[in-house]
Amino acid sequence: MKGVGFIIRELRREMGCTQNKLAEVLGVTQDSISLWENDKRMPDTPYVIMMAKFFDVTTDYLLGLSGDYKRVAVGADYAQEFIKQEEIQLVYDYRKLSEDKKNLLTEYLKILEK
Repeated sequence: MKGVGFIIRELRREMGCTQNKLAEVLGVTQDSISLWENDKRMPDTPYVIMMAKFFDVTTDYLLGLSGDYKRVAVGADYAQEFIKQEEIQLVYDYRKLSEDKKNLLTEYLKILEK
């Protein structure tokens, strides 16, 4: 059975994603990703969920509990929570903005929602 670290590393590499980019997307350090991938630490539940969405796999697969690779939607609400690659890139880009620009963007989004 594959370990959690092996699975995270394998999925990350399949996406062509670096440890640094994954760390940025998750809001953790690159060291955390390294510790997880080397099975020196186990990611907390919120990060397991975020990675499952990011990699588009089940949490069971990510944790090595199932060979089922893809998620099985439980309902419409769950299916709506799938994060697309474009959305991940938006978060990545947003985190690079200054606080002033984040505030401007937030105000602009409120205008667009009307």
